[in-house]
Amino acid sequence: MNNFKRLSASGVLLLQAYGGYAAEVIIPSETDLEVSITGDYGDDILYQPGDTLILPEGNTVSGSGSINDVFKMDINNQEDDEDTTYVEADIIINGDILGGSRNGFEIRDSSVHVDSEDVTHEDILKGNIIINGRIQGDESMAFDMDVAQEGNIIINGIVEGLNGAIDLANKTEDMVGSITNNGKILTASGTGIDSSGVITGGIHNYGLIYAVRAIRFYTENQSSQIINYVRNYNEIKGSITSAYNHHAYIINNGKITGDILFDTDIDLYDDYNNSTGSDTGDGLLDVGNINGTNTLENYGSVNSAVIEATLKNNGQIDVGQLILHGDSYNNNTLNVTQLLNVGTHTFDNTGRLSALQISGSGTINNKGLIYVNKGSELVSNNLNNIGGTIEVNFGDSFSGTGFIAKSISFDDDSKIIIDFDESLFENPQTGSINVMTSTDYNGENVAIERGGLFFEVLNVDYDAAGNSISANIEVLSPQAVVEKHADGGANEALFATSMLSEDGGYSTLSSEYGSIYDITSAEQLNAYINNLMPDARDMHNQVLGNLSSLVFEQIHQRSNILGSGISTGDAPQAYQFWIKGLHGDGDHEETASTSGFDFEIDGFTLGLDKSFDKHTIGAVLNIGNSQIASDREESELITTYTAGVYDIWQHDALYLNSAMSFGVSSHKVSRLRGAAQMSGSYRSSYIDINVQGGYRYTLSDFQFEPLFKLSARWLKSGSLSLGNAADSVTEHHNANLVRQFEAGLGGAISKRWAVKGWVIEPKFSIMHVSDLARDEGKQDITFSGNDYIGLQIDKEHSHLLTSFDIKLKRNENLDVILNYHHRSTKVSSYRAFSVRFDFSF
Repeated sequence: MNNFKRLSASGVLLLQAYGGYAAEVIIPSETDLEVSITGDYGDDILYQPGDTLILPEGNTVSGSGSINDVFKMDINNQEDDEDTTYVEADIIINGDILGGSRNGFEIRDSSVHVDSEDVTHEDILKGNIIINGRIQGDESMAFDMDVAQEGNIIINGIVEGLNGAIDLANKTEDMVGSITNNGKILTASGTGIDSSGVITGGIHNYGLIYAVRAIRFYTENQSSQIINYVRNYNEIKGSITSAYNHHAYIINNGKITGDILFDTDIDLYDDYNNSTGSDTGDGLLDVGNINGTNTLENYGSVNSAVIEATLKNNGQIDVGQLILHGDSYNNNTLNVTQLLNVGTHTFDNTGRLSALQISGSGTINNKGLIYVNKGSELVSNNLNNIGGTIEVNFGDSFSGTGFIAKSISFDDDSKIIIDFDESLFENPQTGSINVMTSTDYNGENVAIERGGLFFEVLNVDYDAAGNSISANIEVLSPQAVVEKHADGGANEALFATSMLSEDGGYSTLSSEYGSIYDITSAEQLNAYINNLMPDARDMHNQVLGNLSSLVFEQIHQRSNILGSGISTGDAPQAYQFWIKGLHGDGDHEETASTSGFDFEIDGFTLGLDKSFDKHTIGAVLNIGNSQIASDREESELITTYTAGVYDIWQHDALYLNSAMSFGVSSHKVSRLRGAAQMSGSYRSSYIDINVQGGYRYTLSDFQFEPLFKLSARWLKSGSLSLGNAADSVTEHHNANLVRQFEAGLGGAISKRWAVKGWVIEPKFSIMHVSDLARDEGKQDITFSGNDYIGLQIDKEHSHLLTSFDIKLKRNENLDVILNYHHRSTKVSSYRAFSVRFDFSF
């Protein structure tokens, strides 16, 4: 058998044969490559372009420079009756192979043979092919291999061919390995990667694949199901196709643009985890057509012009036309901008389906939401609403028919939601609409509710057969809503909020405004208005409060060092410089009037102080970056600069730390108001005064401390104006001031050890803190020209602080402190990790 091993020398192509039969390497006729053979033939034998090299054991071919014509390698087994024959080689291409008018690089098998058992074999290349340079075929293929391979193809350079980039035309065997592209695979009119067998390790794209047909799998072997994997982390432009009996997993964390055409099952994922898949990636399949005669199973995000398949959707699909080939379902989000053709099949919807037109003789079972615009045709033979909802948007007028149905039924748990564009809500008015017409209606009088802002359904009229449903509508301004319902007299008056909840806490019923909120009292009305316009300031109040507390916590740590038995000694140091880096993250659960949110804080603090008899006086500077992400489609980026001064007073075991700091922040806000993406910015500032004292009681190596804390904070937020790109939806929040006066009691315990020249002191502290001001932080808000007040009606007024420090000391001039800080309430949690260095000089 033929064997090669990998060499580490440089050159265009590196091969070394070490046993068995011959392999032929044909040197191109047009090349500036200097080729030499080492081994049994000696070091001085040179081969000319056009010569054929036969490499027996112990010989190496290597070269440097460019190849301007085809480079061909022929794996030719000499013994046709062997069951297993192969060549073992690692091929490394570091230079350029420029094929000119022919292929760039060829690996051939000139003799496919039949063994003694009448089994057809082709020789196998065992080893990796690593392309660090460039392979080019100006008028044909760049890389053409018609032998099977056990190994990997790794592309770090460029493979480019006019009629194709990589052609793996292995006849009878699979490729046992993977293809990883870190570079570029390019072809103007052919296929990027063409494989006639299974690539068992899949195709992994971290670079670019640009082709008319990016990837194609094909084989005539239909004896068993064949599975191929494509994992994309960057960009694939071109179609992905298959023939015969291929089953494909397309796992996308990047962007794929092109058609996806298979004659068997297709599974699409944003990311892939084990065998079930998980929607953890952020990829997008932006394709022209998806055509699978069997099943398309989606766990990711797909944007397609046409899909023809049996559909199992667990992710998000945006498609122009959807033609079903079998019984299908939608468990997540399916947006069909033109036609959904059910055919003769059954379609189960438990998620959100939007469609302009639904046709076919099959059956739709709606257990979720079907969203349509005025005039839509839902004319499948059977549309059964089983606890499902149909929402229809009439746009900006009281005219026309909401939707036309053929055969439609509603059970007692189903309903119809009607909605209008926001432009109708500027002034009170009334009107009448035709909600639905059908040729075959089955059910009692279905509940008709409204899903938009500030209007009510006055009455609903059915014709004798129930086939036509009309409704009278009263549209109110926001101020009219307040006047009508401020006394709490409304009984389940439904008002849709603009905040979407993905955890099932709210039902997503309107593409414009989302969720439903029941108002039965004035208190709930205030909560509703606050929910409608959640102010980022309530979120950033907490985040900036955490940041301010951390700055003071660092000053308190400085006091601990000065009062610790392992600090800089009995005599105070003249100056000390300290620096601290921190990272924190936290979350706040959603409540009746506050949206849930997550946040992160990163920053560092610089401090400098000077010690006197009983006082240490210093200054601090903190720079912090915070990111807030609301559960209701709102985000905020905050950059904060804080400067402060502090005094640490100590008398024997008694100490008192006091500090005053001033901070300024810039805020960038992005939020989703229904379908409107809004953005804006504002500034805020705060003054923070903190006093914390305690008594250090020492017993042996232990130290016990009772603690108390008093603090006052004034946080002023500037006005915030937001709008969408067209300024058709606007929102304005006036400047406001929030005050906090807090008092806390707690304690701490620490212990010292001396270990191999290090002095180590861990310390644990806990404190309960209450807000004495209980400032609710009223928000003066203007939305689309209407003024109202939002209240934080359930703001928490106490929290628990815990902290764990480890102080390390090796010499008299350096202290190192590792800290974990945790702040918790009933609905929120915040934790921070930091490391600090104190230098004495």
